[in-house]
Amino acid sequence: MQKFKRNFNCLAVLALVVGLSACSSGDESPPPPQSAAISATNAQALSIAATDASIEASVNQAANPFGVSIAVDSTTVAVSQQIANMFQQQRSPIGAVVLTGDCGGSVEGPDDQTATSGVMSFNNYCTNVPGYGNMTMNGNVAFSFRDPVLSLNYNNVQVSFGGQTETLNMSLTVNLDTGDVSWSSSFAGTGGQQLTISNFEITGTPSSGINIISGRVTHPSFGYIDITTSSPVVLTGCENNRPMSGTIVAQGSGGTSASITFNGCNSYTWCYDLGNGSGPQCNSGTW
Repeated sequence: MQKFKRNFNCLAVLALVVGLSACSSGDESPPPPQSAAISATNAQALSIAATDASIEASVNQAANPFGVSIAVDSTTVAVSQQIANMFQQQRSPIGAVVLTGDCGGSVEGPDDQTATSGVMSFNNYCTNVPGYGNMTMNGNVAFSFRDPVLSLNYNNVQVSFGGQTETLNMSLTVNLDTGDVSWSSSFAGTGGQQLTISNFEITGTPSSGINIISGRVTHPSFGYIDITTSSPVVLTGCENNRPMSGTIVAQGSGGTSASITFNGCNSYTWCYDLGNGSGPQCNSGTW
């Protein structure tokens, strides 16, 4: 789980998490999802959901200057620290906190610089993200701070990079005493079903291939699966926004599992294992 040190105030924390996208939550919590029992009838759908999740998690990482991954490297730490410094340096005695993007636009915080809740507004905020290029954001982010927990709700934030625009929704909480971070994001997957991803640990880049160390995707009909990559997933080079190569592995309940291997832009191989000793069963599919 990602960690933060408590050596800065609320606005500095916001600077470190600028770019994460979140959805607001309701007053009533739904029952927790159950682990999916992977079978011959749902393995293909869950494999495609895992594909959608990997793409969405990578977009979230691109929209976040230090990435959504747990493994924060020296480059991303330097970027996040630079943003925190800019927040501090650009505070004016009166008025809102304003952060100017390094390639244009701005993000503006509340007029009250000591506010423990409010909204941050992104206006064509542009920053260069290593491995992704220039990324531009538009939208509002609500935050609240109730010591020691900082909560962020980014709702329908528009993120543009690499010639595409995505609408991201994510919720994030940071415990400043323990340094623990948790997040989740909901989005429309292939076929329009509402998928939820949470707490992905990702390394690599879309062009060289992303490695999913861990992550969870919840399907509304089947429950959740925990996914990893057995080989890096290359997300660039296909006009249909499908992976070029790599393999994603999903774990379900009762020892069941599935995998999907990308064979160029237009086809894939999906497999499932019922965990009963019969071994994997594989089929081919096209986008």
